[in-house]
Amino acid sequence: MKITIGTRVTCVLHYFGEGIVYDAAGVPAPATVRELAGGAVTTGGNARYSVVFANGAVARDVSEAVILGVQWSIREGVADAEEIAAALANAACVKASKASAEEMKAVRIAAEVAALKADPTHSKLVQGEDFYSGKLAAKNIRQELKAAFPGMKFSVTKRHYGSVSVKWTDGPTVDQVDAITGKYKSGYYDPHEDLHSNKVGPWHMVFGGVDYLNTGRDYSSAHLQRAIDAVFEKNGDLDGIEKPTPETYGRGYVVVPGSNYCLAELVLMEARKLGPQ
Repeated sequence: MKITIGTRVTCVLHYFGEGIVYDAAGVPAPATVRELAGGAVTTGGNARYSVVFANGAVARDVSEAVILGVQWSIREGVADAEEIAAALANAACVKASKASAEEMKAVRIAAEVAALKADPTHSKLVQGEDFYSGKLAAKNIRQELKAAFPGMKFSVTKRHYGSVSVKWTDGPTVDQVDAITGKYKSGYYDPHEDLHSNKVGPWHMVFGGVDYLNTGRDYSSAHLQRAIDAVFEKNGDLDGIEKPTPETYGRGYVVVPGSNYCLAELVLMEARKLGPQ
């Protein structure tokens, strides 16, 4: 299929959509385009094209093989010069608008960074420029947890670049600890791209960030006993089920009548909810 200036196309990638070819270079050779690996890769072709999309995005120097591949399709009709000019004018407006929005965002972020640096509430935290590695974040996490939970022992370990692990036994719940540590996490999963990405905010710019942050709470026998007692207190005698010990509660699969969970699951759920005595 020959592609010319004005050809209407659609790209399935969410940041493109419907568009129009507005520039072309080279001699088209659609007959040479071939699909490899079941259509996952397309090769061949000789021409290259630039496309302007309805959402204001622009893709330049796109190969003929790519446009004739599985992520693109050719639509009916050919846009005239007036429609192409209007599409390019829209793209210019969108670009200018994004530039203005980025400038405003930069000003806002700078103001938030300045406010954090001057806030006496955070005077005991160390400031620096370490957005991803976790070294500065780990140092400040230790300080915050120490202040929030006096006397509680936490293990805050920087395992490798961009990864910090926080472990403790009993004490505060995971939600209580995450409320403190969560703001240091700069990495996240992007479902649109299906990959791990980073989003650095003002807090990371001042007090450090960490790409991967893991929190885990262990339970002592005393804490598990509290959870077991709470389960039996809330559910009566559990239809005659023998009350286990912290050492035996997880053995076997003990069905709890009228519940969607087994006994071990109920105990662990209760253990997660229980905070310090």
